[in-house]
Amino acid sequence: MKSVLIFCGIAFILYIVYRIYQFQTLDNGLPELIKKGAVILDVRTEKEYETGHIEGSVNISLGTIRERYIELNPEKTYITVRSHGL
Repeated sequence: MKSVLIFCGIAFILYIVYRIYQFQTLDNGLPELIKKGAVILDVRTEKEYETGHIEGSVNISLGTIRERYIELNPEKTYITVRSHGL
C-alpha cells in the first residue's frame, strides 16, 4: 500500500511539473510562426471579438465554424485564441 501511495505521489508531482513547463513554454515559437504567415484565429463570439482582439486576427466563432470553415486556407497555419485558459 505504501509503495502505491509513493508511486501516485511521484506521478502527481511529474504531472504538475509537466503542466508548469507546458504553461511557461506556451508562446515559444509564436513570433516565428507569425513571421512565416500563420494566422491568428479568434474563436470567440462576434460580440466578444468587438470588445477587443489581437490586431490582424480573424474572427470565426466556434458556433459558426462548421459553416465557415471553407473560409480557412488549408495551406496556412492557424493559431487559435479563445476567451478561457487551457
